[in-house]
Amino acid sequence: MTGKIEEHMSDHPQTIQIFLPSGDPQGIRTAAITTRIVQAIEVPRVRLEAFLRMPEAGFVGVYVLFGENEESGAAKAYIGQTGNFGVRLKQHNEKKDFWNRAVVALALTQSLTVTHAHYLEWLAISRATDAQRFELENGTVGSKPHVPPAMEAECREIFETWIFC
Repeated sequence: MTGKIEEHMSDHPQTIQIFLPSGDPQGIRTAAITTRIVQAIEVPRVRLEAFLRMPEAGFVGVYVLFGENEESGAAKAYIGQTGNFGVRLKQHNEKKDFWNRAVVALALTQSLTVTHAHYLEWLAISRATDAQRFELENGTVGSKPHVPPAMEAECREIFETWIFC
């Protein structure tokens, strides 16, 4: 994280609401800053089927798979974007073994487009690469997607909200 984001987010008090859809704190958890449209949902891999039944599984957004490298025990992550969380997480469930939880970010208004998601993915990979807290399965950062300035500003605000949920 940059100091700029930390300064911006600490400018004023905020409320983060955490909701437990099943009542189980070890199950699916949703988090949102109450005055924003961005929501983060933590999905334990063992609860993937329950997430797939939620309306949010069909949303567009960005996600991170978290787990560990089985050989080294190091924290490992994969960052992706999708036009449909349910389809993509099912694919990862079949093909990627390392992860035990996913955190997805979406707009409650369903206003994110695939272009937003591509930019958010690039931004998340860039920040994760700089932070070096996880062994990233993604490989390279790639090039910054072209988005209009207004969309870039919107994406950066969405990203700031997501990382603080």
